[in-house]
Amino acid sequence: MNSNLAQRMWRELQAALNMIANALLDDLAGVLSPRLLISNAAETASTDGKLWVRLPEEFCGVRLGERMQIFMGLLVHEIGHWLQPLDQVQEVEKKTDLDHAVVNILLDIHLEALVVRIFPLFAAPLAAVRELVGQKMRKEYEKGYKGAASFLEAANAALLYGRFCVDTDWSFGVPRSLMTRKRTQNKDVDEDELKHFLKAASDIVLFPSVQLPEVMAQVAKDFPELCVKRPSIPFLNPLDGLSSGGDCLPGV
Repeated sequence: MNSNLAQRMWRELQAALNMIANALLDDLAGVLSPRLLISNAAETASTDGKLWVRLPEEFCGVRLGERMQIFMGLLVHEIGHWLQPLDQVQEVEKKTDLDHAVVNILLDIHLEALVVRIFPLFAAPLAAVRELVGQKMRKEYEKGYKGAASFLEAANAALLYGRFCVDTDWSFGVPRSLMTRKRTQNKDVDEDELKHFLKAASDIVLFPSVQLPEVMAQVAKDFPELCVKRPSIPFLNPLDGLSSGGDCLPGV
């Protein structure tokens, strides 16, 4: 991208980011003024939850300037994290060893539903991002679920399939077909336990942000199989900031 085009794109996207922050953060927008970073090394968007939002020059094969709605959706998604008590959630994650990738997906499910309740016009760009990811990653999620060697691996694959491959008009849909179709079914997974967990994942949108630390602690208590002593590698989640090398709050 040449320097003139890059500067123009940055100005347009910074203006869009300011608009999104004003719409979602209300009075806090004047105090928490997000700074836009654009990286040619990042694979996905990320944020520190308080100062900056980073966009990649390319996301899932779409370059900046090609489909502005996709990058609007990424900006909306990242500012949505600013509505969540990320520091407190991170403390719960540390205390319980709840898998970081699972925590990140649950936060994503929650924030995308919350954002649309606050500002319904943001539904379209968020849905566009989910549809793009689903088109690119569906087969990988199916393969990952069928080949999962643990409850944690199966849960990660099922969460991502539910995020991006069930009904992209919503932040999450329980992936019943993934678990029941013969070509994707995994008979080594405790299906009843997984259904219980996916119901909890679906219900997370019912809670206000302030209760998220408590909700995450309950997930860790109810599903100890999801608690690990070391962070898992994110299972092909294009919206996981770990893959971008984001600072401060990796994975959001």
